Amino acid sequence: MTQTHPAQHSKKTNAHVETSGQGRRTGHAPQNARPALARLLQTREVRQALASILPDVIAVFAGPNPFKQRMMGIVAKYLKRSLARPTDGLEKAELRALFEDPRFFSNLINGGTGGMITQACRIINDLHQQDPEFFTKALAPGFKSWVESVDFGEIREMVDTAATDGQAFIRMANHELWQYPAKMVLLLSLLPSTLNFAADALQVSVGKLNELPPDMVTDVVLSFIRELNTLAIAGAVNELTEVARKIHTGSALLGDPGAPELPKVLSKVMGEIIQKTDPATFWKARIALTEIRAAMDQAMASSVKNQPEWKRLNMIKKAEIANIRLHATNRRLADWDSETDENLAAVFTDHLNAWDVQELAEVGNNLLRIFNRLGDASPALFADITGQFVNALDPFEVSDAAARILNGPGEAVAPLARAVVPKLVVWMCGVLEPTDDEYEAEAQEALAALRRLLMKEED
Repeated sequence: MTQTHPAQHSKKTNAHVETSGQGRRTGHAPQNARPALARLLQTREVRQALASILPDVIAVFAGPNPFKQRMMGIVAKYLKRSLARPTDGLEKAELRALFEDPRFFSNLINGGTGGMITQACRIINDLHQQDPEFFTKALAPGFKSWVESVDFGEIREMVDTAATDGQAFIRMANHELWQYPAKMVLLLSLLPSTLNFAADALQVSVGKLNELPPDMVTDVVLSFIRELNTLAIAGAVNELTEVARKIHTGSALLGDPGAPELPKVLSKVMGEIIQKTDPATFWKARIALTEIRAAMDQAMASSVKNQPEWKRLNMIKKAEIANIRLHATNRRLADWDSETDENLAAVFTDHLNAWDVQELAEVGNNLLRIFNRLGDASPALFADITGQFVNALDPFEVSDAAARILNGPGEAVAPLARAVVPKLVVWMCGVLEPTDDEYEAEAQEALAALRRLLMKEED
């Protein structure tokens, strides 16, 4: 435990005391705050509160000494009589009247509270220097007794039983408020004002931050990052992941074999919610939100359209952002490439083995089965959709695009195609070789078609 020498404490105290241009010390409450505090102590409510706690405070000063106790008892009776007023029985709201006086807060705020807060913080800092866990140790016995004395079941029951009353209050409040639409409109109009106030405050605060040079701003941010307690953050992550693991394990233990309990409960709850939701209204809202988003995108595009610099930078900076992502991806692949062959093979073998290939194949089977069922039920469906798409395309534009791709980029790709296409042709010829299976007839048809094509070329 660290102890502070009296001389050091005196220097520390004097270091906090500065003299202003008026000769006033900031370590003490200024003179204009004292009348405000005096007026606060003279109110009926504060005087009665002081009278109720004075015996306990004086008992602390008296201690176990009987003589001091008798003397302090006399002092306590005198102070209680001095605090009493003949008008106290009228129950006047003196504290409220004081708070309604703007001069009271003007005198109190002008430096008075600053001095009191500084002194209170200094006392707390001195206590923490003597014992960093002072308040915890002091409050622990009382808090334990409080926890033992409170019936949390009653609190839970109170919250549960208050739900109906709370809903009734909300309905009553809305009913009464909407009797005065103009007042409700004014009440709702506070939302934009509040957002405007927050935006103004953020602009001023960030503006002041931007007045600092870049190195100082960065140093402030880095100092915040360095002060993060990584051990506590890692511990919180570990605890949260352990909770998730226990929920998963507990769900399996509570449910039947192969049927965890959590998915069943969630499915039941979601089913009840969906059952009570109007699907027409839900999808109308989804469509409305999508249209609103499209309108916002269109408004953004229209605004950018009139700003050539925006359009130019939009094309350039999007490519730069993509380059940053490509660079990060390339670095990750380079890190994998730097692994030894044994480690790389072991890791990717484990990765590939972790995939449920059977389930992936079932996904493909189900998609193909649905596709074929649609073709059987409506043979013209895919032909109609494809025909509509093809008819909507401009064949001349498609022809020009194909020519440009094959004559321009196609020539550049030709060396790569020459390396790949021969192997592809050899593989296809191997596929079409005669084999005793259920697809032999289709293979023979394909070979016959190739022969006819080649014979026409020879003719």
